[in-house]
Amino acid sequence: QALGDLFDIAWIQGEAEDRGIEATDTEIQDQLQQVKNQSFKSEEEYQKFLDRSGFTQEDVNLRIELQVLSTKIQEEVSAGAAKASDEDAEKLYEANKATFGEQSFDEAKEQIKQQLDGQFQQEFFADFLNDYRERWIQVTVCADDYLNERCDNFDPVVAECTEEQAAQTGCP
Repeated sequence: QALGDLFDIAWIQGEAEDRGIEATDTEIQDQLQQVKNQSFKSEEEYQKFLDRSGFTQEDVNLRIELQVLSTKIQEEVSAGAAKASDEDAEKLYEANKATFGEQSFDEAKEQIKQQLDGQFQQEFFADFLNDYRERWIQVTVCADDYLNERCDNFDPVVAECTEEQAAQTGCP
């Protein structure tokens, strides 16, 4: 779990840096205040949470920063998704005409386009996530000095070679 958290931190911060996205102190403090207001009745209750959980204020600030960065990344990525055209909407309308009952295409068009836009954004973001995971796995989990069977640099013969064997025989 701890290693996974470290990778998540590295991945999110790395992606944000690559995109030129930052979380300002003001954004972090505003988001922290929103979380406190939604989750705790008082500052005293929040401090008790910190004491019981073992989190420090720095831990919480880092998590809030990652949340702000993640939201900004998602917004930027989703903005790149295609928008539904009138033709897309008409195809969906014609394929599902019975579900629209008496509603004409012109009456349903904007609703259909909104639905398709949401679908296109989800598909676009899912594609981004797959690419994102693969890119950051290659940069972190699959770094040159780290052997993992899901990485391009994995060689089962080398993976079976212990440090002692490598020192004695120079196995591959």
